Amino acid sequence: MGFLFNAGHFFGENADLKKGITRVLVFVLIAGAVVGIFTYLIGIVV
Repeated sequence: MGFLFNAGHFFGENADLKKGITRVLVFVLIAGAVVGIFTYLIGIVV
């Protein structure tokens, strides 16, 4: 769902490439942080 929303920045009438790229990078950073935290916690438990 978030990806479709971000795609509007690339292909919409008011396409803002810089804004779209920034949102994708922020999304990737957040997703990476969440995965890293879960991996770290699982590593502690196991």
